[in-house]
Amino acid sequence: MRLFSSEQKTLAVFAHPGHELQCLASLGVFSAKSTFLTDASASTGHSRLEQSVAALGTWGLEVNRGLATVSDREVYAMMLEADQYKIANLCAVVQCFLKHEKPEIIVIDSAEGYNPVHDFCHFLVLFAASKVCPSAKLLETPLTDHPHDLLGTDEAECFILNLDEQSAHNKRATIDGYCTMAGGMLHQEVKEMQGRFGEAAINREVLRPPLPLSDYLARFGDEKPFFERHGEQRVREKKYDKILRLDPHLAFALDVISKSS
Repeated sequence: MRLFSSEQKTLAVFAHPGHELQCLASLGVFSAKSTFLTDASASTGHSRLEQSVAALGTWGLEVNRGLATVSDREVYAMMLEADQYKIANLCAVVQCFLKHEKPEIIVIDSAEGYNPVHDFCHFLVLFAASKVCPSAKLLETPLTDHPHDLLGTDEAECFILNLDEQSAHNKRATIDGYCTMAGGMLHQEVKEMQGRFGEAAINREVLRPPLPLSDYLARFGDEKPFFERHGEQRVREKKYDKILRLDPHLAFALDVISKSS
């Protein structure tokens, strides 16, 4: 039995516009529609949503605007202020969206401890899907981890796509054009990834089973996630007033959404 079919209705729910660049060709295989939890305006003050609409359009793909985006600042505030009402309300919005769309495959960001909004979105969609569309197959795309890392999962449980030369060329051009226009943190992150993993990382896309919450918490049981260490540095530089931590801030939000699902 095939686990994946290009005929299955596929929806990608990303934390930020720009994350679709990691798996453009795979989204094309499934004719997936993408939607975004936030507008990615935190680092530059400008939304990247319309830029993603244009980039996906060059690949014949669409953005589903049924999920109203919130700002990164709003998501940070929900977690820092332990605003149970707003977190639960956002979870209800995502549940209603998924229930209406009835996707058979859902692609999400991986939870890597790099950015709390990435990780929050990962589990927000994971828990919401478990309640309203439990038969949907969920797959995650790596963002800052090695893009070919299966994290110990069986290859048969993953969707792996090796791009031909033309597709790889088109993907590289899309990424370069997007990052040049977007600037800010995204441009820096992509340059760092190219330096770490090389251009060959573009030629192969891996969508793997999503990281469960227990494994995520275990991964950072003895070490701080990157976003905490980055936050501490920014506070020292007097660029942040507060540090968003896994415990208590993100952990509280994850507890709320797990109980709301």
